[in-house]
Amino acid sequence: MGVDNGVGSRHGQIHGEGRIHTSPGESLRILWPFFRSKFSEQAWSVLPVVIYLFFFQILVLRWPVASAGEISLAMAWVILGLLFLMEGLRLWLLPMGEAIGDGLPRKAPLGAILGFAFLVGVVATLAEPAMGALRAAGAGLDPARTPLLHLLLNGWDKTLAATVGAGVGIAVVLAMLRFLGNWPLKNLLVPMVMVLLGLTAWASTIPALASVIGLAWDFGAVIVGPITVPLALGLGAGVCSAAGRSDTGQSGFGTVTMISLFPILATLGLAFILHFAGAVPGGYPAPSPPGAQGYLAALLRSAPIQGIATASQAILPLSLLLFAAQALLLRDRIARGDEVALGLAFALAGLILFNLGLIQGLTPLGDQVGTIAPGAFSTIQAGVPSRPFGPLYGTLPGKGLIVLLALFLGYGATLAEPGLRAMGIQVHEITVGAFPRPTLVHSVAAGVGAGMALGVARIVFDLPLAWMLIPIYLLLLLLTLISSEEFVSIAWDSAASTTGPFTVPLVVAIGLGLTASIPGVAEGFGILGLASAGPILTVLGVGLVLRRPVVARAARSSACT
Repeated sequence: MGVDNGVGSRHGQIHGEGRIHTSPGESLRILWPFFRSKFSEQAWSVLPVVIYLFFFQILVLRWPVASAGEISLAMAWVILGLLFLMEGLRLWLLPMGEAIGDGLPRKAPLGAILGFAFLVGVVATLAEPAMGALRAAGAGLDPARTPLLHLLLNGWDKTLAATVGAGVGIAVVLAMLRFLGNWPLKNLLVPMVMVLLGLTAWASTIPALASVIGLAWDFGAVIVGPITVPLALGLGAGVCSAAGRSDTGQSGFGTVTMISLFPILATLGLAFILHFAGAVPGGYPAPSPPGAQGYLAALLRSAPIQGIATASQAILPLSLLLFAAQALLLRDRIARGDEVALGLAFALAGLILFNLGLIQGLTPLGDQVGTIAPGAFSTIQAGVPSRPFGPLYGTLPGKGLIVLLALFLGYGATLAEPGLRAMGIQVHEITVGAFPRPTLVHSVAAGVGAGMALGVARIVFDLPLAWMLIPIYLLLLLLTLISSEEFVSIAWDSAASTTGPFTVPLVVAIGLGLTASIPGVAEGFGILGLASAGPILTVLGVGLVLRRPVVARAARSSACT
């Protein structure tokens, strides 16, 4: 029973079963420390990178930041958006994912579980915040120079998204079967990577397909975001429990790796089909009619409306799928329904704010830095109205400077990723302290920085991407074969901590900005793909140095067996 102590609403009242009603002022005082802490956490992830880019452009490139005030305001939207999105996912997505993952194996047959796992992969992929940034990058491509890539990201963008989602769905299903069969990750990983490298080598011999390689490998980095991964891991834990196996922390490792590889296969596969079907000649959609330039059309193209539309298309289908699974498959009510509803509202509001900041701040800042950066080593046309600018430092020193920009940007942005810190704690526990958290964090950050530097070097020196990816991944396969199963899972999954929703659009915009200012370079994709390979290489290398028999025994004892 509730207790009424007669105290007025100014001091709060208790009504119903355990419910305490407070005034708005009291609620604000209670929630403010929590909000301030979360805001500070997201600000530390965003602001150092933004300040670094501001200073680099002003002091090193000697060029003022255009619309600095608007970009700075947009960074506030990004920070608030990430705050509400992450808190919303904590209140809405994680509880529902855990409940479905725990209850579904007990109440549904295996076929229903795998079917739901496939749908989760498809719908969660479309909800990833970074997906829109990669697809939107196609607007700046020249169809005359990269016809197939332009077609994929413009006329076939929805088909591409659905194909990538289907690839993720298959990956989630395969991860579930791996748990049931207790298959070693190496048995799936090595053949899959060999297939991808073979397709990449083949695509590199066909000019139209060669331009798609960077996009395909970037998709593998983008997919493993804050929405897809928790759902997949929750399902994996549930399947482990249904199979009569305990889950004490190691079973999730390896799932993210499978999720990251299948989008590469899906993108390359669709590109091969379109190319050999002759889709490019005459395959572009008709241009939009010029009459749609009234007030309503301009309003629909505005940043707030785009942000709302994109967020709604991402969040609402996923929420409907989860609610349907809870009602139809589990036949159970949602625990803490008010908190889940609040989390869903937070996630939707957060994604709207994040998309607004993306359109008005992140993308313009990255594009601006990338467009001005070639002035360090060549003469470019910059500004409005345009005027000659550069070279500031000579050809080789200037290019080296831009590569260093990418190196430190990748290292610093990775250190700020909260997901990496959480993973470092988990790895520290699994390896009984033999792989300390700081060692993992700095190994991953160094690998991302080196990979991002390689990606930018590929653009400024106009190098073929395939012949950078193939040797690196062959080396990764060699290290994988000689490493223990536990370190293989940890190393390959570590790449998932490097491509958050903030990093992806920024890096993509920088790459496209560089492409626009460097003659002869047709597209700027591939930086994320190389940035994901770097941490796998560094973590596997460090793991081989740190590996001890006690570590292997401790990790095996915590596996899903």
